[in-house]
Amino acid sequence: MLVNRRQAIAALGLPLLLAGCFGNRANFRYKLTLAVDTPEGVKTGFSVVEMDAWDVSIPARGTMSRAKGEAVYVGLGEGARPIVAAMGPYRPQKGGFRWGEGKPDIDGLLLLYGEPAKREETLIDRIRRLARMRGPRALTASELPDLVTFADINDPRSFLRVDPHDLPAALGRGVKWNSITIEITNEPLTTGIEKKLPWLNNLRTTLSGKTFTADEDIPSAGHLGGADFKRGV
Repeated sequence: MLVNRRQAIAALGLPLLLAGCFGNRANFRYKLTLAVDTPEGVKTGFSVVEMDAWDVSIPARGTMSRAKGEAVYVGLGEGARPIVAAMGPYRPQKGGFRWGEGKPDIDGLLLLYGEPAKREETLIDRIRRLARMRGPRALTASELPDLVTFADINDPRSFLRVDPHDLPAALGRGVKWNSITIEITNEPLTTGIEKKLPWLNNLRTTLSGKTFTADEDIPSAGHLGGADFKRGV
């Protein structure tokens, strides 16, 4: 088969591009578990997500990262609204434990394990150290990612924001936190959330039905889209 000049250049350039994008890398998996007291007893849900980071040199030097997994879904019983911890976008926040796109605060996680970040470490170094940690660590309600629920689980537009400090407002009387934990793990990634959120695979807009705008602020849970509930799996 004849290869033209453009194809030859592309073939030669692809390995170099991949080498520049996938050199030094590290990853870890975390398990976020939410346990909620309800009038029917304790209801629990968890998700295992993988965070991967790699150094790049093309088009510029730096470190990129991504999360692969799905949101935490906690069913609170027949006829009750669920609670869902989304893999939402980064939000401006002063201090505290931060989340963004399913990626937890690496320095915050190290502190939970009594291993503060070291100034000389790169993100890759910190992730490699974090990957060796084991055992659950408690989080507070203030340290959770975006929480939402749905008045009608079959309709994404029926979403409601869940205030982590006032669960009854969205979920009903008698609902409160039992425990919130995060831990580094080697467990398999969680799958199957599309069976609990039947509209997920066909969602092409935000929950509120609006189209995405790249430079738009993220003021509410209504700006969440499909990728905020399932990423890379």
